Amino acid sequence: MNFLYEFIPKQFINAVGWTIFHSIWQAIMAAIVVGSILITCSQKSARLRYNLTLMAMFILFAASVVTFYKVYNANEPETFNLTKDNSVLNSGTINVLPSISPTSETEIFDHIKNLFKTGTFLLLLVYGF
Repeated sequence: MNFLYEFIPKQFINAVGWTIFHSIWQAIMAAIVVGSILITCSQKSARLRYNLTLMAMFILFAASVVTFYKVYNANEPETFNLTKDNSVLNSGTINVLPSISPTSETEIFDHIKNLFKTGTFLLLLVYGF
C-alpha cells in the first residue's frame, strides 16, 4: 500500500474511500425514494418515469462530487501562524482532522433534506403535478 502513496497522495485516496462509502448509503436512500415514487406513478408515461430515474442518477453523481470535495478539503492539514515565541496567534480550539466525518450528523441530514426538497421542487417545476 505504501507503493501506491508514492504516486497518489494519501489525502486523495482517503477522500475516494470515504466518497465510495457515503455514495452507498446515498444510493440506497435515492433508490428508496425513487422506487416509492415509481410505484405511485406506475400509470404515468414511460418518459416521465425515465426522466425521474435519470434525474435521480444526476443527483447521485452531484452528491458524490460534493461528498468528495467536502471530505478532500476536510483532510487538508491546518496551517498555524506562530509568533517568535512559537505561540499560536489565534488561541482557541483547533480541530485538525475529523475522526470519522467532516460534518456533524445534523448537517448531513440537513443536506439530505435540502437535496430531497430540491429534487421535489424540480420535479414539480418540470412536470407541474
